[in-house]
Order: sequence, then C-alpha cells, then structure tokens
Amino acid sequence: MSFFGADTDLSKMFSSRTLEKNDVLYREGDTLGDAYIIKFGEIELLKHKSQVDVVGSGEVVGIFNVFFDNKVRMFTAIALTKGEVFIIPEKYLKDILDKVDPFVKYCFRTFLPLLNRFSEQFDKNSSNNAQEKKLLEEENFKKMKMTK
Repeated sequence: MSFFGADTDLSKMFSSRTLEKNDVLYREGDTLGDAYIIKFGEIELLKHKSQVDVVGSGEVVGIFNVFFDNKVRMFTAIALTKGEVFIIPEKYLKDILDKVDPFVKYCFRTFLPLLNRFSEQFDKNSSNNAQEKKLLEEENFKKMKMTK
C-alpha cells in the first residue's frame, strides 16, 4: 500500500468491508461503482465464469471502469478466502481523474480498446478450449466404452 505512503492509515481515509469466502464484491456487467484495496484475503477475478487472476493484499480491484471510462465492470470479483477490503469511492476516483493531465487521461482512455481486444481474444480462446476439451472427453469416453 505504498502508493499512499508507509505511514498512511487507510482506515482513516476509507471505510472497509469484511468479506466471507464466496462473497461477491461485484459482477461482470455491473454498472460503475467503487474500487477496492485488498487489506487481506484473496479475491478471484472471473471473465465469463473463467478465472483470469487471483489478487491479494495490497492490490487494487474495480478501478478499470472509472479510469478507462467504461460503463460496465469487466470482471466478477469473488472472495476466495475471508478478507477485508478498503472501499475507494467512485467519486474519489473521478475527482482524481478530473485533476489528471489531459494527456495522461487520453492514454488511459485509449488503452481500453486494447483491453477489449484482449478480452475478445480471451473469450474466443476460452470457447475453443472448452470445445476441444468436450471433444476430447467424448473421444476418451468412446475409447473406454470400446475397451469394456
């Protein structure tokens, strides 16, 4: 959490939320909302129900939408373990962006199409992998049937 400085007490700046295992922090497709800094615990990020990443203490989630001017969340975030997150209000993030140099804001906003292309490629790969896995399972099942 060094962005704020080693002596910064985030609990004095932001409220927090306790998470139990399997609690949903937000869902893919939800409209804009707050971001979160993970105080402790692990959170799984999913895209179309496929795991994209697991994030932990000190990491930030839910920030892409505001910084990239996207209207909906790109991932679902689910607690893998008991944990706690600091809630970074959407308004706080927007206020920061309003103060950012226009060139920096432009860079962030033009990066989103690249992320979307990556996401579309991930979707295609996931679909192809699922189809390949299903075909392989069917083939193995047929082989098992023939050997019995």
